[in-house]
Amino acid sequence: MAGAARAAAARGAGGTRPALGAGGTRPARAAAGRGPSRGGGAAGRRRPPAPPRPHPAGRAAPRARAAAPGAGPAAAGAAPRQRKRAATAVRTEAELRVAVGDPEVAAVDLGGGEVILTGQLVVSRAVTVRSGALRCASGGVGSGYAVSVVGGGRLTLSGASLQGVGVLVRGGGELRLDKGSELRGAPQTGIWVEGEGSRAAVVGGAVSGSQEGHGVAAEWGGRVTVRNAEVSGNWLSGVYCYGAGSSADVSGGSVSGSQHDDGVAVYGGGAVSVRNVDVSGNRWNGIHCTGEGSRAKVVGGRVSGSRVKHGIAAADGGRVTVRDTEVVACRERAVECRGEGSVVEITVTRVVGPGDGVDEVTLA
Repeated sequence: MAGAARAAAARGAGGTRPALGAGGTRPARAAAGRGPSRGGGAAGRRRPPAPPRPHPAGRAAPRARAAAPGAGPAAAGAAPRQRKRAATAVRTEAELRVAVGDPEVAAVDLGGGEVILTGQLVVSRAVTVRSGALRCASGGVGSGYAVSVVGGGRLTLSGASLQGVGVLVRGGGELRLDKGSELRGAPQTGIWVEGEGSRAAVVGGAVSGSQEGHGVAAEWGGRVTVRNAEVSGNWLSGVYCYGAGSSADVSGGSVSGSQHDDGVAVYGGGAVSVRNVDVSGNRWNGIHCTGEGSRAKVVGGRVSGSRVKHGIAAADGGRVTVRDTEVVACRERAVECRGEGSVVEITVTRVVGPGDGVDEVTLA
């Protein structure tokens, strides 16, 4: 479709999401541990429970006071500071905890083996874990988040696999999942990033099969970057962004097969950018932007195969811009815009769907 389109459509009772009949009804969610309902017109869908606060023992130690001028190691009679060891090999959970807590260790090498976590692992400094697997003894470890990266912590996973392990990033912590690394089957959300200054990057890795939550989520000022990665088969949305100041930047790769929700979802004033991504086969919408202040920018790529609803949807004040994107083969409409203040802008985009494929979008 060539040209530009804008829509600002308000609906009444007819604009609400139709009730699904038997066979199309959303499966009931587990009652235990569910958090409050989403805002911005998402009645009936709930966010996964907020992760627990890390144990006080995991907090970073306060910094030592600066030495007086001229009082260097030689003046104080102290031994020169040792360099960090390049890597330390570990084979057990006890060895892993010692290495992660040792400020002289830059990297932990699992040696291709598997370490079983029986309690939450708290990371409060910069460290790399590589070449092996971490697995939970049970889904209850850390209330589903067996690894917690807190303020001052910077955890890099390189060639590492997390099986049944969710990662919680908060308080200014940082996580990086590099190419060759994967996170599969987390009990809740795979990677949950919460609070201003907290960040996570998935670069060429994979996040899949989260059992009760999203694949990757940012809330209340958290920021996530997903680049050339595979995000697939998660219980709720593949990539989820909620709250003012939160952002998700997704480029390359794919977001597919969300079992009971959208492929990419932004709510409550968050912002997402989706560039050259294959968004396909998600249950609800491919890309969904809802709530006043919520924004989604879609450039290039393809959105297809939404099994219940639309390819791209704006609702209740959400604003979406779409450029050079193919939107095809979705159950209802390729593009939907509903609710007061909602806007969809379409430029040079191929849109194909039932009927004209576009709901309440007037071509310029």
